[in-house]
Amino acid sequence: MLKALFIHAHYDDYEFTAAGTFELWRRRLGAEFRARILICTDGEAGHHCRTRAETGRLRFAEQQASARLGQYEFDLLRLPDGSVPREAC
Repeated sequence: MLKALFIHAHYDDYEFTAAGTFELWRRRLGAEFRARILICTDGEAGHHCRTRAETGRLRFAEQQASARLGQYEFDLLRLPDGSVPREAC
């Protein structure tokens, strides 16, 4: 069993940096590969016309779709109070 964890700050970092490698491992190992992604910010910053809340919801939905396609688990980093660290702070 190969387990891989990718920890990153922003919602699309995984897709641009590690998704290809994870997909190769998944294809080669099948059920013997388990992948997990940990995102460390709320994803709400940086859109030119959406509010922070809209941006965060959109990015979360996109990440859920990516997780389904890539067959990996994803979690958000949580602070002791249960909140997710704010992006761009």
